[in-house]
Amino acid sequence: MLNPDMFTMIPRWAKSSFHCVLALPIQALLYAMTDSWDASILGVFLFFYSREMAQYQYRIKGDGSTATVWTKGWSPLEWDKWSRIDAAAPILSSIVISILWRVYV
Repeated sequence: MLNPDMFTMIPRWAKSSFHCVLALPIQALLYAMTDSWDASILGVFLFFYSREMAQYQYRIKGDGSTATVWTKGWSPLEWDKWSRIDAAAPILSSIVISILWRVYV
């Protein structure tokens, strides 16, 4: 059985780096579907940007409705440091993978 506290014991940097691992299947699937590295990078960007924006909105809404906060969080400057890292790390890793693939394969 999973202990709910086990996720709080994981260091924050490890949680952020796991986003890079999650970006790999997204990028691979989109590349397989479109045969375009640019489209796969765009897909990773859209997924992680919108994910972090939605998490920010959920955090600030409190007990209210999410309809009251839909105008907030569009700028990453509003997010905390770790949210910006959670969005930027998988996007940058996707760009690096794309560049390395184009150069070496």
